[in-house]
Amino acid sequence: MREFSRHGFKVTAVDFSEYVVGQMRKLADPEAPIDILQHAIFQLPDTLNNSFDYLLEYTCFPRHLHPGQVCAIDPKRRTEYADLIAPLLKPNGHYIDLAFPLDGHKGGPPFAVTESEIFDLFLPRRFNLVSREKPEDSVKPRRHAEELFIFQKAK
Repeated sequence: MREFSRHGFKVTAVDFSEYVVGQMRKLADPEAPIDILQHAIFQLPDTLNNSFDYLLEYTCFPRHLHPGQVCAIDPKRRTEYADLIAPLLKPNGHYIDLAFPLDGHKGGPPFAVTESEIFDLFLPRRFNLVSREKPEDSVKPRRHAEELFIFQKAK
């Protein structure tokens, strides 16, 4: 997030955890300012709608936050999650998802996800797939179990 801020982007970080928000604030860098908000993902204020050019997702959808806390949403709420993404983005905004785990395991968290599930969630919601790739520079334990999807919201 700080790298985006250092390159001139206005960055907003959102997390439900008081602990994580506190850690982000402790690590704040005045040279790379970030708006840090504490909110549950399904209780975001309407004032955030139509605010973002890019929405980066890595740990909200399927996995653990840190020991003792879980940020994974119940897979039954994934449709609800997809429904909240489009209003947050400006027209032509990008949803960037480093999906993990794509390994088909049962149970969770982390809860497995499939590429077809991601497409079924976002393509009908006026998103177009811009690109996808399996990052070769993933950390070794996650290599071949994650994939980067970039979607663009239609006008």
